[in-house]
Amino acid sequence: MNTMIAGRLLASLLLGTTLFSSALAIQVPLEAAQASPPAVTEEEVPPIEKELRATFAEVAAFDSIEVKVRHGVVELGGTVPNAEAREEAGRVAGSFEGVRYVENLVKLASVEHEEGAKPPADGPPPTEESDDGISNEDRRIQGRLQSVFDRVDELDEVKVDVAGGVVHLTGTVFDSAARTQAADLAKSIDGVLLVDNDTQEATRLKDRLLPNVERFSSKVRGFIATLPLLVVALLLIWAFSRLAGRVAGSQRLFRRLSGNALIQSLVRQVVKAAIVITGVFFALELLGATALVGAVLGSVGVVSLALGLAFRDLAENYLASIILSIRQPFRTKDVVEIDGMLGKVIRMTTRETVLMSFDGNHMLLPNSTVFKSKVTNFTRSDNRRFSFGVGFGTDVDLRAAIELGLEQIRAIPGVLSEPAPNAWIEALGDSSVLVNFAGWVNQRESDFTKVQSEAIRTVKEAMDDHEFDMPAPTYEVHLTGGGATSPVGTTGTSPKPAKSAKPSRIPVEAADVSVDTTLDEAVDHDLRHGDEEDLLTEEKSQAPSA
Repeated sequence: MNTMIAGRLLASLLLGTTLFSSALAIQVPLEAAQASPPAVTEEEVPPIEKELRATFAEVAAFDSIEVKVRHGVVELGGTVPNAEAREEAGRVAGSFEGVRYVENLVKLASVEHEEGAKPPADGPPPTEESDDGISNEDRRIQGRLQSVFDRVDELDEVKVDVAGGVVHLTGTVFDSAARTQAADLAKSIDGVLLVDNDTQEATRLKDRLLPNVERFSSKVRGFIATLPLLVVALLLIWAFSRLAGRVAGSQRLFRRLSGNALIQSLVRQVVKAAIVITGVFFALELLGATALVGAVLGSVGVVSLALGLAFRDLAENYLASIILSIRQPFRTKDVVEIDGMLGKVIRMTTRETVLMSFDGNHMLLPNSTVFKSKVTNFTRSDNRRFSFGVGFGTDVDLRAAIELGLEQIRAIPGVLSEPAPNAWIEALGDSSVLVNFAGWVNQRESDFTKVQSEAIRTVKEAMDDHEFDMPAPTYEVHLTGGGATSPVGTTGTSPKPAKSAKPSRIPVEAADVSVDTTLDEAVDHDLRHGDEEDLLTEEKSQAPSA
């Protein structure tokens, strides 16, 4: 019961975490646009660049366009047949998600042809300069960078000066990440030789507070805009949860799978969890936050590993409960001996096996201990053999003594004629011979302990009546002192006292060997008033005693 509650709490925690994360996941594209872009190696081609190239390759008018993408800035080169195609190429590039700025350097094919027809001049082309002494190349770099910075909220305060390919950045930025981002964008522009980054992080309250307020406001607006989708996602999860509850509550479906209560419960929980997880996945897909699934599953795996190590004993007990409930080595009211503890089985829970000793005490054994220990079930078979030993003097006629003992055992009510009682000589001692007597009892019809006790009583009385010597141990004691040694004890059979009148004997036929139900009644009382789940099957054994 506690395990099921813990499982439900863990599932509720996981579901709540997923919903909260999905509500914020819709802001990931905005935050990604504002975050510092990773450095791109020469071998790595950004996905936007691949998609743009593939898109332009499918249009005949755009198949000569060259594409370069650096940190969200798209540079288009090459030629197109007309001005309309040039403008359309710029619009297509700007429509891709993640594009911050498009530098459209596409030329018309006719202009390119005319420029290519001019004869080349001898020597390198001269550097063109404007009236203010700034080269056209520096002016191009400055204009392009300033245009990019003006479109990025964190960089709109940055000023750009370019001289001889050296870019000088000044102004204020929000934090160190924005400062690094400005330098990376400047380095990504063709023709830049060096970047001198003199930007400063904002320290005024206004400069630090307003960007955070704007970000928070943007998140709130985005959350409000996605509220309808969030409501639909919650309704979807609710519908799948109701479906999971109905499927898990179908008793007939899971009874066909297995008759074991624990296995039914496990399969029911697995099916229920699978249906709920499917609903959560669809909801995340609707919110566009399926990327959270991998992160959530990874977190769940780490948490599960940590919990498994922390609660290893509980997990071991639970797994042992599953195996024991499948194997069913005993049932309720069976007389068993486990790890040296003898008693009647009351119940088996997901944590422990409960026994009742023959003194009426409860004994709790962890299921992991039960699984690892030797289990002796005295009740699984209807017939059970009892045996006891009798010591005779060395001068006794053993054949006559054995026959007399077997005759007495056969006459006891409850002793089976088949298998028949038997006896054998067990050992030869210093002053006696040990003979074992045995007989079989049907535990469903007679009380095992009572029959064994009656057998011992009748055999002992019969041996006494027929004067078979059953000697007690004797010892030889020597007293040493100043005088001569005098033995005061001897070994062997002590002198027999004078015979006394024989006591009255209880007839064997009058012996009470009926089944004792006292312990069974105590077990039934415990089962009726206990609220713990019993993993043992309903089929119960009926032998009450050991």
